[in-house]
Amino acid sequence: MGLSKISLFIVIALALAMPVRAQIELPDWDSVEITTVDLGSHITMLQGFGSNIGAYTGPGGVFLVDNEYAPLSAKIMAALGELTESKVRFVINTHCIGIIVAVMKTLPKPGPLLLPRKIHGAY
Repeated sequence: MGLSKISLFIVIALALAMPVRAQIELPDWDSVEITTVDLGSHITMLQGFGSNIGAYTGPGGVFLVDNEYAPLSAKIMAALGELTESKVRFVINTHCIGIIVAVMKTLPKPGPLLLPRKIHGAY
């Protein structure tokens, strides 16, 4: 193999080794509405853009499963405020990507205990 074939092989191998990221079109965040669905037994589903959020509101605070996108955190907190005066105490993210994990920085202090799954690509 000549040098040019080796170089081409390396370039192709590196290109194939790079992770492919799905591209989604993000909305105008101001137009996204957070709606709530009462599932009973202090459990509520919040719906916005993308995934849903599970919320358990109990005497020890709010337990969230997922937390949506960081630009929606004020709307999410407002929707939770209509359900309870308790603070968010626990959050479990079923997936961890940058724009979703960033919402943790926007939650009121003292912040919740984050119990993350493995980060995508780290399996």
